[in-house]
Amino acid sequence: MNWQREDQVRMNTKILKSQEMGCNVVVWNNNPNIVYVDENADVVINTSTNFRCGAAIAMMMFSFSRYIIKMDDDLIPSNTAIQDTYDIIRELESKYGNVVIGRDAELFSDPLSGANGEVDLIKGRLMIFNRDQITSLNLSFFNTDSDEFHHWEIALCSQLRSSGSTLFSSPKLFGVYKDASSTSDNNAAWKEVDHMNDRELLMKEYKNNDNI
Repeated sequence: MNWQREDQVRMNTKILKSQEMGCNVVVWNNNPNIVYVDENADVVINTSTNFRCGAAIAMMMFSFSRYIIKMDDDLIPSNTAIQDTYDIIRELESKYGNVVIGRDAELFSDPLSGANGEVDLIKGRLMIFNRDQITSLNLSFFNTDSDEFHHWEIALCSQLRSSGSTLFSSPKLFGVYKDASSTSDNNAAWKEVDHMNDRELLMKEYKNNDNI
């Protein structure tokens, strides 16, 4: 997804499309003030509304590969990211079967731990699915008026876990997708006054109800 990092996103799509293992690249431009153009993207979606983080759900519906990597624009993939990610997927699938994988995660017992291994919640910056998991989603929570829209990954992880998926945070992914340099984004959801309180309430609901 692009919001304020056009050059970063174009660099990422170039890195991804230049790799030996092929991939399809979908870019969702969340910035209604620009028309995003990218010669390395297979699909570009320019919207007249900022759908914020929840746009990731719609974006993934445009992906038809066996596996889907959802990556924010503040991460940089390595030059072998596609092959490395595929290897991690296959390794964890052989152990867990139906598994959702991420780099950053939370545990209810220690929500700031960035835990590795089986976790309660995979964070939205980097999430890796198989296509069947996306196809089976109930998108009723995708609503611009609801708090879940700003914290879409909480509702998504709840659905995936209740359907039998294992949520797994892989430390190997820190070497595959690195943090980009910070940027001043005054419109970031986490800077909103009620963001953290809303997120904490949703986490409690998630913990007590596997069908947010």
